[in-house]
Amino acid sequence: MSNLKLNLKKVDPVKYSLLFALTLAVFSIILMLISFLLGRLFGGIIGGMLLSAFASSDGGIKTMIIAPIVYFIFGFIFSFIFISIYNFFLKKAGGLNITFEQSADNDISRIGED
Repeated sequence: MSNLKLNLKKVDPVKYSLLFALTLAVFSIILMLISFLLGRLFGGIIGGMLLSAFASSDGGIKTMIIAPIVYFIFGFIFSFIFISIYNFFLKKAGGLNITFEQSADNDISRIGED
């Protein structure tokens, strides 16, 4: 088994910010659905408490629509800033050394191919 040593010099901020923002949006949809369903289920039992706010006919639906959009926008902005700062430090540090180990089921000679 041989090792392949690579040096990471830069991360594409737009691509990874987009991936991060999409992930946040999907998770927010899942969380909003769970909150909406729990609010519907327990809203009548709890009465005027917090979960019943999600059970209202317009508040829960509006939140389910707006939350993923807000998560996507702010997730993209803040991850873009973070990755840009990360790239700055990668440049100052001379990159990040990464070692890959070759095993029987993968071919490290194909790393980096499109």
